Amino acid sequence: MQKAQQVSQGLDVLTAKVENAARKLEAMTNSKQSIAKKIDAAQNWLADPNGGPEGEEQIRGALAEARKIAELCDDPKERDDILRSLGEIAALTSKLADLRRQGKGDSPEARALAKQVATALQNLQTKTNRTVANSRPAKAAVHLEGKIEQAQRWIDNPTVDDRGVGQAAIRGLVAEGHRLANVMMGPYRQDLLAKCDRVDQLTAQLADLAARGEGESPQARALASQLQDSLKDLKAQMQEAMTQEVSDVFSDTTTPIKLLAVAATAPPDAPNREEVFDERAANFENHSGRLGATAEKAAAVGTANKSTVEGIQASVKTARELTPQVVSAARILLRNPGNQAAYEHFETMKNQWIDNVEKMTGLVDEAIDTKSLLDASEEAIKKDLDKCKVAMANIQPQMLVAGATSIARRANRILLVAKREVENSEDPKFREAVKAASDELSKTISPMVMDAKAVAGNISDPGLQKSFLDSGYRILGAVAKVREAFQPQEPDFPPPPPDLEQLRLTDELAPPKPPLPEGEVPPPRPPPPEEKDEEFPEQKAGEVINQPMMMAARQLHDEARKWSSKVSNEVFLEKG
Repeated sequence: MQKAQQVSQGLDVLTAKVENAARKLEAMTNSKQSIAKKIDAAQNWLADPNGGPEGEEQIRGALAEARKIAELCDDPKERDDILRSLGEIAALTSKLADLRRQGKGDSPEARALAKQVATALQNLQTKTNRTVANSRPAKAAVHLEGKIEQAQRWIDNPTVDDRGVGQAAIRGLVAEGHRLANVMMGPYRQDLLAKCDRVDQLTAQLADLAARGEGESPQARALASQLQDSLKDLKAQMQEAMTQEVSDVFSDTTTPIKLLAVAATAPPDAPNREEVFDERAANFENHSGRLGATAEKAAAVGTANKSTVEGIQASVKTARELTPQVVSAARILLRNPGNQAAYEHFETMKNQWIDNVEKMTGLVDEAIDTKSLLDASEEAIKKDLDKCKVAMANIQPQMLVAGATSIARRANRILLVAKREVENSEDPKFREAVKAASDELSKTISPMVMDAKAVAGNISDPGLQKSFLDSGYRILGAVAKVREAFQPQEPDFPPPPPDLEQLRLTDELAPPKPPLPEGEVPPPRPPPPEEKDEEFPEQKAGEVINQPMMMAARQLHDEARKWSSKVSNEVFLEKG
């Protein structure tokens, strides 16, 4: 009873806030529309130097409407900006009106003022339009992380008016939790529902305190801390449940449409032809619906960004549009056996549906954590293997075949996820490790299927049972290796350096350093040899010389001597 009263009070407070925001927005929108009409009339007056006083009245009216918007604005910066513009425009308009009353409306000063007022009015209209747009109620985010962020902002500051966005985000999370719980069984369902109720209760209590002006009280801070922890628990369980559902529903996406195709092309004399078709058409529609619903949950609860969420929503919409068209095309083919046009139309619709679902599957994989999906798939394979054990113990070959088929589909799904991750990775070590583990897994699927067929034909044979179970465990082992390949790798650090004190070249200690000689003084260092400039060789008697080349060589020699002397002097000065 107390919880119902708290929830009711919280809803009353939120309703009052929403109604107040709606009234403010309606008033601001009306003023915005009035400003637009008055400014149009004012611009005509400003362009006419001989215009009457009615234009000035239009400007005054536009300024009055803009003031209403400023007074309703919650952002002090935007409000002050508008009010400042109002004062400037009013002063300019008064000066222009005075000039026109004096008959100087066509003077250069009046024309400049008119132009200035026209520009200022346009800027004012832009500011008021932006203020009205910013006052519209914000929407809750479309993906999980965005909702958590909006909720956290409100939890941190429950007294700040966020126009109900934070509480709306929390309600969205709780609603997604209920949707996930609806497909869960037994204690898992009850546990998730209990977490949803806990978050609801704490949210209502915190909202009630904030409404009474006690949002900063110790009680409110304690509630905020509890709500934060409860949201974290709810998020973790929702993601776990969603990942498990994706693992189950998306383990096989195309079998129902392939079975529908078989039914649509059945020979005219096949027994129960219509009944089989109707059953498979219904199965296909239900399967398509589950794919879409699960994809939407992945978009809402997963870790996807906005573009991935929008991609999932678009692919779900396309799947819902294509599904009835596929069934219709299949029914036309059923009723027109051998008709080539009907066959080609159905094939086209079928391929479009498959292509779209493959795109949806890739986007869903992007929206969830890959390692979590692999963990969920591995656990599901273990459960399938347990079902196969029960089937063999109870002599139920159909149950065995269903379990083995599920194992094969889940293993193939893991291969698809691993292949996509390899294609998207640029880490050569990661790519090599995942590819090697995937190759090993792919080699285990066909032998398991063959062993399942063998034991289904003679389910009481202990040897065949053992062979099948061994094949199933090999698949589990290979799946574990794929999962391990996705584990973060430890960096390859070099080994630590050895302890320098322990380093020894031999087992014997080095001999002591000999003492310095006593009583002897080392001889002084001899002086450096004198540096002499090399003289340019003189021409010898009788020697034939290329005169221009000789002159150039001598100039180069003299220049080198000059620079050598200059450098030597600089070095000497630096040392001195």
